[in-house]
Amino acid sequence: MAWRDALENIGHGMLPDRYGILASQTMEGGHLACTITTDQFIRPGADTANFLVKGIVPSSVGSAVEGLVSGTHEVNIQSGVTCWMDQSATDPVNAADKGKLCYVEDSHTVTDAGGSANTVAAGIVLEIDAARGVKIWIPAGGFLP
Repeated sequence: MAWRDALENIGHGMLPDRYGILASQTMEGGHLACTITTDQFIRPGADTANFLVKGIVPSSVGSAVEGLVSGTHEVNIQSGVTCWMDQSATDPVNAADKGKLCYVEDSHTVTDAGGSANTVAAGIVLEIDAARGVKIWIPAGGFLP
């Protein structure tokens, strides 16, 4: 999967932020991390109304496994980074999208705007590679409402 390459790129201008994780969530390393506009708990990236991408989870963590209460465990989120994400099979990002926003399909897949119901911005398209996926840049601090 292309998301594994994300870990190779973390560290180039990264800004770490700490967010509380919901008790019911497990965050996979190299995946997109989102908050919603009504709270600041981190959750896996998804094409869901009011989700805002904040960055990449550098390593897997899950409060559900540890039995913690929401917000009592914090996770580092890296932003200001470039990373590789999987390419959507149904609405792929293409060469014309370089320099433009791409959108969240799920926590490790990005799509062109056309197939994204809620248009949750994932990052700016830098490169497209058939084997690696889509290289994106997530701005420092992630996306704002």
